[in-house]
Amino acid sequence: MIDDSPNSHLIIDYSVQDRGYARSIEMVKLQYSGTEGGLVCGMGIMNLILTRGEAGAYCPLDFRIYTKEIAAKVNAP
Repeated sequence: MIDDSPNSHLIIDYSVQDRGYARSIEMVKLQYSGTEGGLVCGMGIMNLILTRGEAGAYCPLDFRIYTKEIAAKVNAP
């Protein structure tokens, strides 16, 4: 159940999961990783999380695996 209290927030997190040894996975691409400070072979994952503003009070709502093909469709005129 979604709690729509004044302390609730939606968090959108984009991160690159390093998959340097998994080059045969189709969605693994060369991407910039802030954690590594450079380019890595990885998967871009976007998470949507709901938090009530209390420690441990969060609920993952959705996630997307981000690829170049999806970006081309979204950014196409």
